[in-house]
Amino acid sequence: MAPALSFIIPAGRIAGIHAAVTENDHGEIVAFGRLFRPTSEQMPRSVSRDGGASFEVTFTELDSVKGGQRPVLLKLHEGPLLLCSFSRGMRFPDTDGNEVVGTGLYGALSWDGGYSWPVKRLITLDAGERAEHGGAWTGSFTLTPTSAEPKGYLTATQAEDGTIHLISSRNHYAFNLAWLQERYPNQQS
Repeated sequence: MAPALSFIIPAGRIAGIHAAVTENDHGEIVAFGRLFRPTSEQMPRSVSRDGGASFEVTFTELDSVKGGQRPVLLKLHEGPLLLCSFSRGMRFPDTDGNEVVGTGLYGALSWDGGYSWPVKRLITLDAGERAEHGGAWTGSFTLTPTSAEPKGYLTATQAEDGTIHLISSRNHYAFNLAWLQERYPNQQS
């Protein structure tokens, strides 16, 4: 649970660096930054209601990003915001209503302008494992159903057909909103 801390940063600055930024449906500028406080485990959310002149900062339930990681925030054609970032051990529901703990690259969906993230899914394999290389700071890693790419600087776009194209420092992922909203297959079966 994120602490109930909230404060204002004047002069058009957000909390953190390498921020993922967009405008939500309320006309607010929302930003999710990196390394705001070295001891913080939650990602800071900066919201401006005055066109960027000042930002109110609160902390989310999402893991903060660290070195070699940059999140991306995208307003999808279907309406929600998509935040792609990196987990150090978040919980994701499976098809049986249990929770799976997963690490690495994930996508989260918000229908309220970035204030809550009710849908979260690792961007990885549904079954099996595969050795990969992320280039740059990422290096070699293994994709499994509960372990995704651990680092990378992300960028994303959505094609007219609804396909979301996510690029890390080296790898390309393609998926859609329906896939993001699916729960994980039960790994115990």
